[in-house]
Amino acid sequence: MIEVIKELFNNLYAKNLDKNSFFKEFLSKTGINFNEKFCLESIEKASLLKDAESIDMLFQMGLMYGFSTQSVIVLSKLLLLDCHHVHEDIANLLKELRDPVSINFLYKATEMQFEYLDYDDTYQFARKCIKAIAAIGNSEAIYKLEQLSKSSIPEIAGYAIKELNRLL
Repeated sequence: MIEVIKELFNNLYAKNLDKNSFFKEFLSKTGINFNEKFCLESIEKASLLKDAESIDMLFQMGLMYGFSTQSVIVLSKLLLLDCHHVHEDIANLLKELRDPVSINFLYKATEMQFEYLDYDDTYQFARKCIKAIAAIGNSEAIYKLEQLSKSSIPEIAGYAIKELNRLL
């Protein structure tokens, strides 16, 4: 089935299918009505297999369909795994969802380094995580930002201080 999904996904990005046609073809070829639950379950399975290509593709499909706050725990856990390439996209989505459940995951992710982001010497991934924490803005988020403002990595500390100044 994953090959069918990859073919559909490639057709979508080649602009041979639009979003609505993609989901109709998906149902026609797989017998599965694509929804958030299916997407999250598939992402979890792909994570166990450490299948970066499938995780990345399923995440993009989920973005097209739309993620709700029901997805926060799965996406937060995915943020801490090194078997994919959508960390920055997840941080941006968690910023939009603003669910306090994601705070500790985002906090842990700020000092993680992923091989595919080795070029990121300005810690933009960490900045996105910090902005997501700040978007939540509750007392726990402020506490985590205060902790990050004491980071031994000057860029991370600076991003946290900037968000604290904006919030307080």
